[in-house]
Amino acid sequence: MALPSLFDGTLFDRLAAWRLYARGKFRESVSVFDHLKDPRKVLIVPSDKPGGLFGAAPFIHSVRQAYPQADIRILVAEVRAHLAALIPFADEVISGPLDASLWSTKVKKLCSDLKSEQFDLVFCLGSDCSVRNAAVVGASGGRLLVGFSRQDFNFFNFELTGSHESKSERDEHRHMLSAINVSYESSWRWAVPLDIVREKGFPLPDESSSKYLALDLADGLGQRWSNKQLDEILQHWLSKGFEPVILFSLAEDKKVRYLKKTHGQDLRMVDKRNGIDGAAFLQSCQGLVALNTDYLHLALAFGIPIVTRPHAEVNRWIDPIDKDLCELVSDSGGTALAEALIRLQ
Repeated sequence: MALPSLFDGTLFDRLAAWRLYARGKFRESVSVFDHLKDPRKVLIVPSDKPGGLFGAAPFIHSVRQAYPQADIRILVAEVRAHLAALIPFADEVISGPLDASLWSTKVKKLCSDLKSEQFDLVFCLGSDCSVRNAAVVGASGGRLLVGFSRQDFNFFNFELTGSHESKSERDEHRHMLSAINVSYESSWRWAVPLDIVREKGFPLPDESSSKYLALDLADGLGQRWSNKQLDEILQHWLSKGFEPVILFSLAEDKKVRYLKKTHGQDLRMVDKRNGIDGAAFLQSCQGLVALNTDYLHLALAFGIPIVTRPHAEVNRWIDPIDKDLCELVSDSGGTALAEALIRLQ
């Protein structure tokens, strides 16, 4: 086992989870359909895999349609709370230390707080999300815990079985909801209310003479932006008469300083830490280039074209209905990525 994996919590989390949720340990049986008749409080924990947060939006929408009177909450890691707040179908976002060890005081407090909420129905999305997420759901105290079965662990009292390796994220979500007789709404379309856009002073969609194209500076899973790639993208767009919009957060501070120094006067910079700011400006753009899947999902919800590079997870989250809005570019050069987005206009 590589040394870093000993410190990222994976091994020790599995040992901690084994003590509580090993196969064969007693878990009280429940009357499933009694709990599904009229759940008042619902907790949904999106997968922590790439794209898992916004990929959960159609699932959350489906649960809202099925239980319109329910208090629906989303549990996410603290760093994703501002993004989760952009999903309009939930009543509240709970942010927790989902990047901390299972035996840590912070996670124990989170589980205690969840128990005090007395959720009627809790969903753990993703057949391969982290053991940590699944263990927190198992300790949440929810009356009905729904999730995909794990070979070594018994986290849930309503488990879904079967091979999920080849299933897309949307197919997994459809499978989970069909098991409890809830219809799955496969697509997610959304718009930031125009009064919020006006309040922020951002351009309104289709009401600006500028041609905005967005670039998300966040790195993706196993993929990182180089200064050369960023320069090529921006130079190509500027040469074609487009105005680049740079989406950034604190983690991209070094890239931001470089771009301000080299292209500052030609760029619109938007801080994603104020989640609604990034969403409001992105909505007025004609396309997005990104490696990180979070804002790629958001762009598709707006019906905005996207360009990214191929990676192993891409088929999990691109819905067939969005194929015409997406282009995967194998060429790692910035110019190829920039031109691909222009072709989608």
